[in-house]
Amino acid sequence: MRDRTIIKKILILSLIATFFILFYIFFDLKSEYIFNLRLKKMLAIVLVCYATAYSTVAFQTITNNNILTPSIMGLESLYIFLQTIAIFFVGSSTLSKMTGMTEFALSLVLMIIFSLIVYIFLFEKLSANVNMVVLCGMVFGAFFSSLSNFMQVLLDPNEYLILQGKIFASFNTIGYTYLNISAILLLVVFLLSLLFMTKLDVLSLGKKTGISLGLNYSYLVKIIFCLIALLVSVSTVLVGPMTFLGIIVVSITRHYIASYKHIYKTICATLIGIILVVGAMLLMEKLLSYDTAVSIVINFIGGIYFIYLVIKENKKNVRN
Repeated sequence: MRDRTIIKKILILSLIATFFILFYIFFDLKSEYIFNLRLKKMLAIVLVCYATAYSTVAFQTITNNNILTPSIMGLESLYIFLQTIAIFFVGSSTLSKMTGMTEFALSLVLMIIFSLIVYIFLFEKLSANVNMVVLCGMVFGAFFSSLSNFMQVLLDPNEYLILQGKIFASFNTIGYTYLNISAILLLVVFLLSLLFMTKLDVLSLGKKTGISLGLNYSYLVKIIFCLIALLVSVSTVLVGPMTFLGIIVVSITRHYIASYKHIYKTICATLIGIILVVGAMLLMEKLLSYDTAVSIVINFIGGIYFIYLVIKENKKNVRN
């Protein structure tokens, strides 16, 4: 009965998300070019929302913490650092002569290599201590962020403006080639993730309980770390950092459906993410006519919500 209720709730979210997408695509539609542009934007939103949803749900299960997200591991700081160092040493004029595909592939490969080094190498060296891996990721993130800030201060103002356009998430500057590659990569990750959904359900009971029930904990965590690395890297390189989107959608999901099944939580979080992002775009672009990046609004709201969660968790720990 509980599964039937959850499926009904997911269907309601699906209808709302579909309505928002269709409304955005066909509202005041004047040409085929605009239709293709909006369709491409909606596809990018779906891909990013799935990547954010699954990576956050899986990461919180592994770390056994409901306020952590993969962004805390420093991947988004690395992306900003890569963009900063490229403009600092090469210059925007030289970068503009490179093909967009070259920049996209280079950023993606470097981020995946770094994340695998952090997740896998440190995980082995630290005797499968997830908390220490997260701590090391936070240190790396702070390191890259400090280097980025230092180099940004030394940039020419014009170069800095170009950099700002690169490090804020945007769904308006995505090429079809990027989308095709990202969709293929995320489809592969999605198919692989289906194999580990039930194992994550067991792991949510706790590390010791999972091991006692027959889970190969070390192997499972390494595989999930790899999937998270791919998801976060593809999402960040595709549209830019969406730091607090994951914490918002997963927290809402946790209150909306009371289920331990990761397949339900991932689908629900993805749909909530689509509704949130497309709804924010409709509000900003169509109703208020503001030319503001939606990611700024989402990160602002998400930052406030994150502070609220930290304070709430701290009060709970004090009471206990």
